[in-house]
Amino acid sequence: MKTKVNIAMTTLIALTCTGYAESGVELLQGILAQTNHTLIPMLDVRARYEFGEQEGKDSSHATTLRARAGLQSQDYNGFSGLVEFEATRAKDSEAYRAANVHGPTSDTVIADPESTELNRAQLQFKRNGNLFIAGRQRIILDNARFIGNVGWRQNEQTFDAATYKNTSIDNLSLFYGYINDVQRIFGSDAPSGTGTDDFESDSHLINAAYTLAEGHKLTAYAYLLDFDNSAANSSDTLGLNYTFKGKITDGYTLKGYAEFAYQDDGGDNPTDYEALYYHLNGSIIRDGYSATLGYEVLGSDEGIASFRTPLATAHKFNGWNDQFLSTPTSGLQDAYIGIALPVPKYPVQLIYHYFTADDDSSFYGQEIDAVIAHKLSPKTKAIAKASYYDANGYNVDCTRFSLELNYKY
Repeated sequence: MKTKVNIAMTTLIALTCTGYAESGVELLQGILAQTNHTLIPMLDVRARYEFGEQEGKDSSHATTLRARAGLQSQDYNGFSGLVEFEATRAKDSEAYRAANVHGPTSDTVIADPESTELNRAQLQFKRNGNLFIAGRQRIILDNARFIGNVGWRQNEQTFDAATYKNTSIDNLSLFYGYINDVQRIFGSDAPSGTGTDDFESDSHLINAAYTLAEGHKLTAYAYLLDFDNSAANSSDTLGLNYTFKGKITDGYTLKGYAEFAYQDDGGDNPTDYEALYYHLNGSIIRDGYSATLGYEVLGSDEGIASFRTPLATAHKFNGWNDQFLSTPTSGLQDAYIGIALPVPKYPVQLIYHYFTADDDSSFYGQEIDAVIAHKLSPKTKAIAKASYYDANGYNVDCTRFSLELNYKY
């Protein structure tokens, strides 16, 4: 639904690019009342109960409500803008450990702290296949393995950045982004110096994707990450990925993915290292049923340092138990198999992971994940997700379960 209001967006001061703006008031100084202009309201609400029980820790019970609300302008001579605020509240913030933000240190970590902040505030210009965006924005590149918004957590990751995308050439998409600051998932109350700080950044993102033929795409990228306040996460990554999808026989579809990347230390990283990444994945699909087999490796430089993905939507990879959000120094090999079942109105997905080290023969454990979803209405969706990690002596066992209700307007 579009709502008519009697203001027009003539200027948006995108101060987030320089990291100076921390409030919506500063970001909206340029909005002046002029003429009838259409603004589109945005609302995204998620209520979630999440349970976590890690061996040696007390169990955590996080009952949280997250709301994002904002306004987006319609196009005016190629220009448009949006502003969006985000707030997360907990029924009892002492019933779980929200990383280093709040809650008893004896409790299992569930990284959804209470927070109130400006989530996005951007000005964009779009014309003839060119798209410029300046300000605090969401950036998701490819499958979010390297650059993503961490959408699973209540407080999403956004970027104070300037980005440019060009799609004017048939079958080719070019992207460049400069990141000045990373608004991480730990929110407005994260204490300084605890590993939950936002990243002060001087980083460059380059991504070029070419559609070779229908269902076949090749992507090359360079992600040059430089963090002033987290030098150990600074790195230069060069890579390629290839995706394909096509019918193999009547009723059967084959979907595949292959990726290779090379990483070494960047910026002021004190560790001199090199590491490789590769990921192979294949699925056979028929009538909504699918079977997937995959193998992902985050390499290690002889145990000195491992391949790192500090801006990734890491929850999406290496198990939903979140045991490997940071890669062990000996690297990680993840062999996994999954099935999807199109149960009427209640689709189900099951995944099994087998984890080992890359630098030696160490066994890192195994994990079983399950998720079931149900669409209550076009705008409302319920999701239940469960995960059990069996550490087998490498770490400690951990069980997680969540039940959530999503509404998006």
